[in-house]
Amino acid sequence: MQQPIPSKPPRTLKVQAVSFLNGRPLYHSLLDPAHAPRHADGTPMFEVVEALPADCAEALGAGDCDLALVPVATYVDHPEWEVVPGIGIGCRGAVETVVVCSTGPIEEAERIYLDGASRSSALLLRLLLHERGLSPELVRVPHGRGEALARDGAGKAAALIIGDAAFGLRDRFAHVWDLGAEWFAATGLPMVFAFWAARPGVLGPEHVAALQKARDRSLGKYAEAIAKTYRDELLARGEPALSEAHYAGYLRKTIRYNLETQQREGLVEYLSRCRAAGLIEIPGLHAEDQVHIHFVGAAAPERLVAARARRGQTMQVDDLLERAAAGERLELAEGIYLYENAPLMALGEAADRRRRSLHAAPVVTYIIDRNVNYTNVCVTRCKFCNFYVPPTDKTGRGYVLSKDELAQKFSETEALGGIQILLQGGLNPALDLAYYEDLFRWTKRNFSLRLHALSPTEIIHIAQIEELEIEEVLARLQAAGMDSLPGGGAEVL
Repeated sequence: MQQPIPSKPPRTLKVQAVSFLNGRPLYHSLLDPAHAPRHADGTPMFEVVEALPADCAEALGAGDCDLALVPVATYVDHPEWEVVPGIGIGCRGAVETVVVCSTGPIEEAERIYLDGASRSSALLLRLLLHERGLSPELVRVPHGRGEALARDGAGKAAALIIGDAAFGLRDRFAHVWDLGAEWFAATGLPMVFAFWAARPGVLGPEHVAALQKARDRSLGKYAEAIAKTYRDELLARGEPALSEAHYAGYLRKTIRYNLETQQREGLVEYLSRCRAAGLIEIPGLHAEDQVHIHFVGAAAPERLVAARARRGQTMQVDDLLERAAAGERLELAEGIYLYENAPLMALGEAADRRRRSLHAAPVVTYIIDRNVNYTNVCVTRCKFCNFYVPPTDKTGRGYVLSKDELAQKFSETEALGGIQILLQGGLNPALDLAYYEDLFRWTKRNFSLRLHALSPTEIIHIAQIEELEIEEVLARLQAAGMDSLPGGGAEVL
């Protein structure tokens, strides 16, 4: 009798994490024996070692660890890495710990010393200098050396200082650029400096959930404790320290630990601008392709490539359509084959047969409504969409309809017997929940139209901006006058 092959025991992943204060909330719980995540048999999920950002990336690239907190810029050399969704280290505006300092005007600096601990900050500085037409000599130096070199530069040298060494620099230098603030002023978008990245195929859903829970637990309960421990360590080494409240505020308010819609847009904008400026090249990315990040759990490009490779196999359009019309779910390769070979009318006929099998009654109803796109500004870069304009666009093509413009469209709809407005638009980061509540209440006060408004993607976007649960966003919009929520957005979701 053949014995079953025993399953492999769960493995503890080797992890390298950034040793700076801003990285600690992401792995504080992973180091706590009482709360460190474990597999069902008690095996620890993670074994964590602290290191500088550049060293974390080097270890992951060399295969010396399975998972690491890495500078975003290092992903350029390793597009095969899988990024943990939802978690990052970034800012929306001033960041405090990624700064350029000098005793003289930074614009006049002849040399800037780059902190060798992180590539993301150095690349961001190169980009900002490029966009401002500045070309000082850039010299990479070991972490911790930059401040002294800038001070000795007689006003003609500056230094990029990152991490904990940057705390309090604004009080010690006459001229300081906060690169988080400079990026936000230039783009209106968040900046992401680092994220969790792993070797392909290493992480499962249980690892992602554990990392997200560790982040949430630290920020929910332990930000003050992390700040206190950090300050105590400084004092024990005889180093100057700011207040616990300052460090806790830095963790809770200054640093953003999400990697959602807006952060992803900022991330893509950053890499896209660097690429356009000739500062980076991404292996395997063609000139016409947009920059993209491969997240854990996302459909791997290899799957699509493999599916397309099956196109040479024998497939029959009629057979595939017959199976689909009967309700069978086709494989990806079969769907691609239909897309490339099936006549449009044959596709429509099969879809109609499927609809009739689900809804046999020969009844179709109609209403008069109007589709109004209130904004075309959108942070989601769908390659098929010719409608959207990114928030950073400088051409003036982006718009948000005014209430006067909306009133004209709504009045025309009522005059033609319309009873409903389908109100949809792009994912505009400038429009918060209060904007939609005010718009819906204004509509209900002035018109008798039903509001079939927004889409699942817009609701998710609003929830992420406001850091609210989706249920609360829906409840508030319904209270403001939203009658129903359209479907759609599957191409984004």
